[in-house]
Amino acid sequence: MKIADINKYSWIKNWGGNWSFLTCFYFANYYTGEMWKQMGKGIKKAVIISNNGYGFCYFDPSDRELYGKYIGLKIGKNKAAALKFSNELKNQADTLIEYTHKLRKMKTVSSVEYYDFLRKFLAYSGPHMSIRPTVDYLPEKQVRLVLPIFEKTRLYVEDVYFATEVFMRHWAEQLSERMRVNPKFILSCTPSEIKNYWLHQKLPPTKILKARFVSSGIIFDRLENKVFVGRTVERIEKLLQGRPDKKEIKGQTAYGGLVKGNARIIFNPTVHSARVFQKGDILITGMTRPEFLPLMRKAGAVVTDAGGILSHAAITAREMKIPTVIGTTVATKIFKDGDMVEVDATHGVVRILKSQ
Repeated sequence: MKIADINKYSWIKNWGGNWSFLTCFYFANYYTGEMWKQMGKGIKKAVIISNNGYGFCYFDPSDRELYGKYIGLKIGKNKAAALKFSNELKNQADTLIEYTHKLRKMKTVSSVEYYDFLRKFLAYSGPHMSIRPTVDYLPEKQVRLVLPIFEKTRLYVEDVYFATEVFMRHWAEQLSERMRVNPKFILSCTPSEIKNYWLHQKLPPTKILKARFVSSGIIFDRLENKVFVGRTVERIEKLLQGRPDKKEIKGQTAYGGLVKGNARIIFNPTVHSARVFQKGDILITGMTRPEFLPLMRKAGAVVTDAGGILSHAAITAREMKIPTVIGTTVATKIFKDGDMVEVDATHGVVRILKSQ
């Protein structure tokens, strides 16, 4: 798929988080490749945007819908199927987390251990991804049956990718000592460049890796992938997001309510957020994860780019009764830190009342 082809499709932000360029590459490459073999169906095309260690993944909603309906027939058709799938996923999660803990205790991770981890990581990824889109496309009667099961499972496995990314950063720090390259630049390699390192003990020039870390875009389809950096990434983002000058956006209601407050755009809740985030502020982010919970408890409302019924933000909103709008795709680009916004979560609408 070429950059110009992006305009041929509509796009939704499927997820976003503190995952490296390399991790994001593995994810999207798996969705459009190996996932078709493992799960019986996958995603035809995906786009990754990675900026300073924070990555977003975009899907064509028709791809997500086709996969959601397909996997729903397998794992969401009845309570028994949902329980069986959920128990298997929990066991996989326990195994993968235990393995990452084991690797992190090693002074040196070998290529054999690295690729053993990668096989486990990718084998887990298809089942993990499958729960979220399933309930978004099931008939309401089936959703009532399986939603409680899948909600518990999603919360149970929520920390898995945090654990795998901690390992990736640990491994990059080990390699950094040997290669004298910043760990964040090591995690800006492509999978083929990592393979080349294991074979020849060489990495790409630091200048190339630094440019990728700062801003990069990767376009995937079932045939190939292409990496872009610099201003080209801005062009790709504009094509993905549409018009950037909106004053009002729409998403999906996770929990209803009407709230006004100051927008706070936060991607990494561990960096300065405690100081700037005040009670009643509107938390706007790509997607929430467990480390966002302290901010969510203080938030007047939550708005996310990505998400579905079983996203962390949606489950937490229902539990904590926080007005929340998910799946807006563009909230973190439309709103600026300090904007006065109104969140009409009941109708899934967020609008700017006063720009910063």
